[in-house]
Amino acid sequence: MKLTTPVASGLVAIALVIAGCSGQRGQFVSSNVKSAAFATTTGYLEIVTGNRTTAFGGAADPEQNLLYLIIVCPGMQVKGSQDNVNHDTYTTELSHVWTNETGRASVRVAWDRRRDEVRIVDRTFSRKKGNAFLVHRQTNGDFSAQQLADLGPTADFEGALRLARKQNPNDKLLGELQLK
Repeated sequence: MKLTTPVASGLVAIALVIAGCSGQRGQFVSSNVKSAAFATTTGYLEIVTGNRTTAFGGAADPEQNLLYLIIVCPGMQVKGSQDNVNHDTYTTELSHVWTNETGRASVRVAWDRRRDEVRIVDRTFSRKKGNAFLVHRQTNGDFSAQQLADLGPTADFEGALRLARKQNPNDKLLGELQLK
């Protein structure tokens, strides 16, 4: 059946508005990832930005910081790296791979925007309990993940580092981290 009548065309237009133009679904739409590297340690501090969505898929809020990630790989002398961000229908995924002379290290962070859950390594966290996360490469090469408190929608890179230091006062590496 062809959709050539004005009513049918109008219904198609309404369906497109309801579905949203970005192709992303869920409680939030992620739009950007801001990233800063550390000066003396392998790793990144990343902020995922975006908006809360309306029932019709549009933006309910102005763009804001939704997720803060501190990823630290101490002692790893990197020869190469690969970073990827994917904004899927219901998931925002960030992955990092670092290579050195002895092998590679990789970490994947997946934010399910429909359930508002963040999966890091083998743990799943409710982002409602805190939107900041510390991902730390251990001496054996495994990664651990820790959920930090909520930083709100306007914190910057330094604010995220301050929070991680406050919640981990005995972590000497965090105390010494500096952004490039």
